[in-house]
Amino acid sequence: MRVIFMEEFTSLGVEVVIAEARRVVGDGPTYITFDVDGLDPVYTPGTGTPEIGGITTCEAQQLLRGLLGLNLVGGDVVEVAPPFDPSGNTALVGATMMYEILCLLVDAVRRRGLIRVRVHDHSRVPHPLIPSTDWMAICSSIRKCIGLPIIFLQGQV
Repeated sequence: MRVIFMEEFTSLGVEVVIAEARRVVGDGPTYITFDVDGLDPVYTPGTGTPEIGGITTCEAQQLLRGLLGLNLVGGDVVEVAPPFDPSGNTALVGATMMYEILCLLVDAVRRRGLIRVRVHDHSRVPHPLIPSTDWMAICSSIRKCIGLPIIFLQGQV
């Protein structure tokens, strides 16, 4: 395990941190957990433990996008607490980071030869952020980019 503190992140820069993350995980199966506490609270005030001096949303997206090609097996976004942010910005940032992770996962699955995506049936199981119609639109956009079929499985994830 390798921990990079914010001061080191700032001095190294995003590209070097990406290279270090890739070195640490190598070719092994990798699960990404994105904790929004790592972002500066100017972007995500609705979190359990906001910390001043975190990374920007642009740096977070660049960091995640730099992991393209890893052997990803899953991912999540944690510490999003919408009740602490009446503006809704934290939920938007959390959903955006999850979208970035989903794009990485689609690439990882594409390299395995078949893509399957499970979609929430919004009429039966409400999703707090994204209705099933939006997921289908997202997946359709991804399908157009990668040129492989996506199988939509209705129901709970």
